[in-house]
Amino acid sequence: MDRHQQELARGERNSRNKVGTLETYLLVLHQNIQSIGNKQTEVDLALKLNLNNIDVLCFTEHWLKEDYLKLINLDQYKLVSYFGRKNRNHSGSCIYVKRNIYTKDLNCSQDISVEKDFEVSMTMVTLLYVFTDHLMAIFGYF
Repeated sequence: MDRHQQELARGERNSRNKVGTLETYLLVLHQNIQSIGNKQTEVDLALKLNLNNIDVLCFTEHWLKEDYLKLINLDQYKLVSYFGRKNRNHSGSCIYVKRNIYTKDLNCSQDISVEKDFEVSMTMVTLLYVFTDHLMAIFGYF
């Protein structure tokens, strides 16, 4: 395991590489959850104890209708995209992102999803890296 992998395993997300630039990691977890409704407590506990450095959670097979999925509250995460079947049980996909991360809904996942054939959730995560004092002044960050 190299140094960067060791830092990630310890939850150290920012590190300096050989030339001194800052590297930032966005950690994504995908899980075929097979019914998030009856596993919410276990998911919350795992996120607090073992997986507290995960930024994006992607779940497939959440098995919930849209209204019920919106009731699932994962501490420190927001539901940003989802697909749930309207005419059949099971399946579904959803994405939760840490509340402090800015996302943009792409407004097309519901339009292109087809039950049983192509069930998709998507979002755009925006990362802004300001690397000079001049750019910081332009954007108003000091």
